[in-house]
Amino acid sequence: MRPPARPASGSRTDALRAWYEHHAESFRSAATIERAFLRLPPEAQRRSNDFKLGFLDPGGRVDLAGRRVLDLGCGHGRLAVERPVFAEYVGVDFSEALVQIGRERLRAAGLDDRAQLVVGDARTYEGAPASFDVVCSLGLFEFVEEPERVLANMVRLLRPGGSLFFDVHLASPLYDPIRRWRWRRAEARGAFPKRSFSGEEVRRLAADAGLVDLEVRMTEYPVLGDVYARTGARWALRFRDALAAHHGADLLATDAVVIARKPSA
Repeated sequence: MRPPARPASGSRTDALRAWYEHHAESFRSAATIERAFLRLPPEAQRRSNDFKLGFLDPGGRVDLAGRRVLDLGCGHGRLAVERPVFAEYVGVDFSEALVQIGRERLRAAGLDDRAQLVVGDARTYEGAPASFDVVCSLGLFEFVEEPERVLANMVRLLRPGGSLFFDVHLASPLYDPIRRWRWRRAEARGAFPKRSFSGEEVRRLAADAGLVDLEVRMTEYPVLGDVYARTGARWALRFRDALAAHHGADLLATDAVVIARKPSA
């Protein structure tokens, strides 16, 4: 499957939307939406999800159980299907085709009585202010044109005291030069531009949005995620957790989740 094509004209968002509209069927049977994992069997794809979403497991920093959850850039509803402990879930995505596939997935999983997907833009989705206990976004900030605008909308929709999280490609001083080189090569072949963030950038984003109790937790390291997805070796999870517990190992990470809270009223 080819990566998203760079726009010849118009916005990058429009070009990315068009790509997902065209390729949505490729994700119909996928447990994950990351293209790199679509060649793996569904169980391996689910292990990839588990590796990246460990901060949502019992005892983790964010608790979805019994919460009203909003997921911006939800794709085909991966989070709802993989972590169905919420009281109510609303997923928003700009691809009508992915939303339709996600609705079918929710019905098949028996979740459509408390989970819904709607078509919308993360920057402008007009949900009721302060109406969700958890607001999140996965796989969006690497592409989004206006991260500040998306984050401001997330905060607007989050109730006081509620939790917010989003993931980013982390600008690791060891790995990021290699990744940027690979991205430049892909862009030269017509791939859609992506970006990484430094820890300083995401902390400034969060501070400017008025968030508190900020944590930048590393979630992905070269090789470890692939090993666990392909083999299920539990040592890969333990090694990930040990690395994430020590900030001295942050330079080894490639991806992170940014977790914060909206101040209580």
